[in-house]
Amino acid sequence: MTVAPYIPGTLRHNNDSTLQTLPDLAKLSASKNIRCGTCDPLRRTRADRRNPRNVTASGHLYYRGTYYCSRSEAAAATLMERYIPGFRVKEGETFQVPAARAKNGQIQTIDFMVNGVLLEYHPVRLKPRGYKKGGFQNIRELREYRKKLKSLPPGEARKKFTRETKEYLKEKYYQHRRALADKNPALRDKELLVVSSPEELYDQIITRFGSGPLPSREMFKAMFRALLKEPRDMSKRARARRKEKARRKERRRNRRNYKREVRKAA
Repeated sequence: MTVAPYIPGTLRHNNDSTLQTLPDLAKLSASKNIRCGTCDPLRRTRADRRNPRNVTASGHLYYRGTYYCSRSEAAAATLMERYIPGFRVKEGETFQVPAARAKNGQIQTIDFMVNGVLLEYHPVRLKPRGYKKGGFQNIRELREYRKKLKSLPPGEARKKFTRETKEYLKEKYYQHRRALADKNPALRDKELLVVSSPEELYDQIITRFGSGPLPSREMFKAMFRALLKEPRDMSKRARARRKEKARRKERRRNRRNYKREVRKAA
């Protein structure tokens, strides 16, 4: 599909027939097989409950007792807990809210529920990241975007096209998540917001539901950026990298000690 600037009303709900409606949120919350919007499905096991180092259902980034799917998700949750009275991250209720179950048994969820409002934190990406094609549906759509962008003269024309493409991808994601929420009668009538930056989170959520002395917009953005470094990656790949780094450090220390002993003996 060729990427085009977003035109209101041109996108329709994605009626994915592979999802089944599950109106009982309690049953979904108690399930052992939960999937968030962007992470691969991970199954809770007895070993996971015994060992916090194991990856649990929500994601692979561990921060303050909770596993998240992304660093931005962890930062958003932390700041909402700080500035919104009564909001606490509780999986299945205010965080990773179950919406529907796929035929393969995986449960798809909405990121947050804040004072009855569904919230998705979804940065719009225009560049590929690993096996993902940014916010595009496939590699063909990404190539069309790049081809069109390259054909435009540098400057304002390219910036305008980039802004329009981001709006298009954000609206498409909103329609996808709206369709997912609508499959559950308990979520069908709830408002859904999709924010893609710390500034949007501040404008649409913090100033709306927060109370007390709130930070400035720029200070909030700085705190959000700082929190991105806090979560610890608990995936197998990340743990393997940390172990290899520790082994290399140990080998360097042993070489230094050996050379020092040789010099002393000489």
